[in-house]
Amino acid sequence: METHVDAQLYAEACHLLAEFGWRVDNGEGDTVADLFVEDALVETPHFRLEGRQAIHDWFSVRAPKNGARLSRHHSLNLRVRPLDGDRLEILANALTVVGEAPAPAHGGAVAIGTSHDVVRRTADGLRFESRILTLAFEGRISPPEAKA
Repeated sequence: METHVDAQLYAEACHLLAEFGWRVDNGEGDTVADLFVEDALVETPHFRLEGRQAIHDWFSVRAPKNGARLSRHHSLNLRVRPLDGDRLEILANALTVVGEAPAPAHGGAVAIGTSHDVVRRTADGLRFESRILTLAFEGRISPPEAKA
């Protein structure tokens, strides 16, 4: 079995992860489920979502258009490997920072870990079959001290 993918497929995998982060971070939570297959799974240490409808419901509330929540999701150091004919495994370092609006937020929560994704080629391009996040670090960015 091959252990790497060609540049085009790697670029498609990078785009899928970037699109997920962009939608969550820019008030498009109600469109996040479009990036998943119908029977998808999202699992983190804090929640588990099974199926596209559960994913839609969660991200529609969590990443609303009203901008009440600030977040930035980053996927770094991607490793993309073929699993079988239509599926790929993507391992990436994941960095997420969340704070309260308005920007710039003064302090916030930070999580750093590994995203283990399985994606499937569909008629609409690559779509997530599963996204599983494990954490290596979790904490807070302290707000700056007030100046006297």
